[in-house]
Formats: sequence, C-alpha cells, structure tokens
Amino acid sequence: MTRKTLVTALGALGIVPFFLALWLPDPALSHRVFSTYSLAILSFLAGSWWATALVSAGPSENQRLPIVMFSNVVVLLALGLVLWSDERTLLGLAGLYTVQAVCERRAAVFEAQPAYYRTMRSVVTAVVVGLHVLAWLLSNGR
Repeated sequence: MTRKTLVTALGALGIVPFFLALWLPDPALSHRVFSTYSLAILSFLAGSWWATALVSAGPSENQRLPIVMFSNVVVLLALGLVLWSDERTLLGLAGLYTVQAVCERRAAVFEAQPAYYRTMRSVVTAVVVGLHVLAWLLSNGR
C-alpha cells in the first residue's frame, strides 16, 4: 500500500465516527459523542500543525511560530465550545474547521504538503463541516 493510498483511506475513515454519532438514538448522547470526536480531530490536526511548522525548512521563523501559537488557540476554542455545549457548539466547531482549512491553504508553512494530501484534506474538511451543519440542524429539529 502506498503512502498516498494509506493517507487518503485514513482521512476518509476519519469521517465515519461523525456519521455513526449522528445515528445514535439519544440526541444528547449523539451531540456529546459528535462534539467530543470533533474536539479530538481538531486537536489531532493542531498537533500536525506543530510538526509541520517545526520541520518546515522554507518559511521563516516569523512565518512558522504563529502557526504553532494558532494551533493552541484552535484547541482551546474547541475545548471551550465542547465544554459550553449548547446549540451553537456544532456551528462553532464547523467554523474552526473552516478557519483551519483556510489557514492551510494560505500559510507558506503548508505549501510543501503533497497535492494529494491537500486535496484529501479539502474534501474531508468540506464533508466534516457539512456534517456539523447537519448535526446542528438535526439537534434543533430543523
């Protein structure tokens, strides 16, 4: 199995727990599982930002350090949203995924990522954001 195949498969499989959480019969449990898994994934992505920023050779220190700092801010905001846990939590988490995606597209630190990875991340992020909006709609009876 190639690295590209493995990375793409793992990215796609990472979406599955979001779908499973939506199928839980208890709305409160569904919300808790969905938002907690979302926090875990945002934390995982933030950790990958650290690694990328620390080993990236091209960008300057001034371009890399804000990525490390911002990754911490994303995790703290996500944690606050999950602990707060009301009807806006899911939309807030969707917003954080969107902000991460925009940063990954614009920050020089991420330019060295393989094209297949960037494509996979864009698709997975779009699906995940859509699932957050769907979860919000379902939790609000819309």
